[in-house]
Amino acid sequence: MLASAPLDHRTTLPVSLTPLVGREGEVAAVLHLLHDPDVRLLTLTGPGGVGKTRLALRAAADVAGAFAGGVWFAGLASVTDPGLVPSAIAQALGIRLAGEELDGDQLAMHLRGQRQLLVLDNFEHVVAAAPRVADLFGECPELTVLATSRVRLQISGEREHPVPPLGLAGQGDAASVADAMRSEAVRLFVARAQALNENFALTPENAPAVAAICRRLDGLPLAIELAAARIKVLPPLALRARLEKRLPLLIGGGRDAPARQRTMRGAIAWSYAILSDEEQACFRRLSIFAGGFTLGAAEIVAGGERLAVETEVVASPSTTLDLLASLIDKSLLRLEPASERAGMIEPRYTMLETIREYGLECLAASGEEETTRQLHAAWCLALAEPGYEGILGADHRRWVACLHADHDNLRSVLGWALAHGEAEVAQRLVFALCRFWYLSGQLSEGRTWAEQALASDAGTPPPIRAGALAATAYLAWAQRDLSRAADLIAAALILFRQLGDMPKVAVGLYVAGLVAEDQGEHDRAQVLLEEGLKLYRASDATLYAAHAINALGLVTYRQHGDLDRAEAFFEESLRKSRELDNAFATGNALTNLGRIARDRGDFARAAARYGESLSLHLIEGDDVRIAGCLNGLAITSALAGYWEQAARLFGATATLREDIGAAMPRYGGQHERAVAVTRERLNGAAVDAAWLAGRALPLREAVAEARAVATAVALAVPATATPAERFALTPREVEILRLIVTGRSNPAIAADLFISVRTAQTHVSNILAKLQVRSRTEAAAIAVQRGLT
Repeated sequence: MLASAPLDHRTTLPVSLTPLVGREGEVAAVLHLLHDPDVRLLTLTGPGGVGKTRLALRAAADVAGAFAGGVWFAGLASVTDPGLVPSAIAQALGIRLAGEELDGDQLAMHLRGQRQLLVLDNFEHVVAAAPRVADLFGECPELTVLATSRVRLQISGEREHPVPPLGLAGQGDAASVADAMRSEAVRLFVARAQALNENFALTPENAPAVAAICRRLDGLPLAIELAAARIKVLPPLALRARLEKRLPLLIGGGRDAPARQRTMRGAIAWSYAILSDEEQACFRRLSIFAGGFTLGAAEIVAGGERLAVETEVVASPSTTLDLLASLIDKSLLRLEPASERAGMIEPRYTMLETIREYGLECLAASGEEETTRQLHAAWCLALAEPGYEGILGADHRRWVACLHADHDNLRSVLGWALAHGEAEVAQRLVFALCRFWYLSGQLSEGRTWAEQALASDAGTPPPIRAGALAATAYLAWAQRDLSRAADLIAAALILFRQLGDMPKVAVGLYVAGLVAEDQGEHDRAQVLLEEGLKLYRASDATLYAAHAINALGLVTYRQHGDLDRAEAFFEESLRKSRELDNAFATGNALTNLGRIARDRGDFARAAARYGESLSLHLIEGDDVRIAGCLNGLAITSALAGYWEQAARLFGATATLREDIGAAMPRYGGQHERAVAVTRERLNGAAVDAAWLAGRALPLREAVAEARAVATAVALAVPATATPAERFALTPREVEILRLIVTGRSNPAIAADLFISVRTAQTHVSNILAKLQVRSRTEAAAIAVQRGLT
């Protein structure tokens, strides 16, 4: 709140009745610019409600001592005619006109001489008066102007300072009251809430909700103050729940506040009203984008010829850039810094979500919403469908980054399609995105969308439904829902064969092979994968062939325990993947070669393979395979004697798998054996402490530890270890295994070793579990193949 009482006779700055919360960095930056003699006009820009006026008043008050001639405040919000701006300035300076017309010389006479600061607040709707301000600079060399505006004044010498929203607490940064209070936005909410309810306090229970409220309100001070005004009737948890729609709740500002500042909708409507018809149409359409957009996307959706005809507004692709620039200048759009990650250098534009909600209201009221949503959906399909193939190719990183950047848009279209009976759109997107969801570790979300898309089927064409079936099967397999996956992929294969779509048949066979392998149907898995490989080779699909060969290596590894033959498959897959310069497939082959080296007791080579694979998958941002590498290195570390490090990596792996919704590894026996070894060698308290410490590690730190362990193991561990140590077999179990190989029964083993039959039976059960086999015959075969006897 502001009062009009002056600070002293040389200033007309209003006095703030509430303290400015946060903004220390912004105040310092503005003061620095005001002290710079080369800065004659400083314009604070930003959207309505971001706090431009409060920042300007605080900075002007702090710098007043440097302006001997005075600091003058002219509020322009009530001025409707740009021609009246000089009169408003004169009034601020205390000039009495006695009815005569004001001219520029009179203003200049009062502002000439001593150094003075003139604060012009809310300039955006009278920006046509900017040249009158420019004229003053020529006549008054000691004059500095500090303006607040939602648009730049665009006159020579102007220095713009965009005012950002208040600092927010991150998603995981509100675990304690102290963490939450580091956020400027949270501190403002608490201060305003306590002004209304002196008993309000931030607690461990409500801190996450308050932080979430501030994030949902984009850190906009006006929105936060209006939300805090509800605290007398809605505690934080209830308030957060009701902010799904922000604008209806954000009302009730102080009676002494300007009308435009009493509701958040009013603050944004003030900005919308100063747009041209063409800009308003573009703004409405751009609000359809969730999470931002590129210039190319804006040209298609907001500058499309169809909408231009229907709305009688010319917004062709050739003018879209100019419209974006204008909306940025008017603080309704923000230009995000270009990201060079994975080659993504095209700039992105975003709206604050509070502003976007207003735009969507305007879009619905305009009658343009349905057409705009159709264009948005068509654009999302055009973006996502090429990514199905591209994400497995040499441009894997670029495609992951591209789809990740627009994931909110893709989600928005999926939600709209499912809610409005657009089953074909939903199923096409599910098929296009299934690999992205798998490779980016978003399995739970992807599976949910896929199942909903299948359930929404309203007679979609067979090719579309077949793709959705295959995509859902793939995601179900990734989550180890094998029965569901088997049913879905069988249905998809029937449709693909009926359609004669052999490339899709090959994909279906590959997925069916993965499912069969995990179901323990190794022979069937081998047949399916070999048939798929034959189709891939016939069509010269080298990359897909590399994946199928890798899968055949896994089948051989699990079915026969034939390390040499499995290694040959993995090496062939690695060679093809390296030839294609495909980091994803290369990393997969390296991980499996690490598994082979580990099972042979060559821990140094295993650590090197896992370490190289981890580096590749880290570059690719592939959390699913990062989890696999962490787990592989944890197992290798445990068997190599690095037990504390292994426990930490096991904990870190568990956290990552939970975060991305990934199931435990298919080869759980090795994991369980390594955990058992770790627990045998460390006391329980030490294991638990290390495990919990690993679970708390941020992913970046967990990866750094894994790399350090990989290097240590690769350099320090001998290249051999006893076969029994690899399977965590005790000396007694090795002795019993030798007798199993000779065909001895449990009673015969008991008699030979002078133990009870029950004890012999227990030992045999433990051996079968550690070898991950189901029968004595399989155990004997493994013992011979791996040199355990």
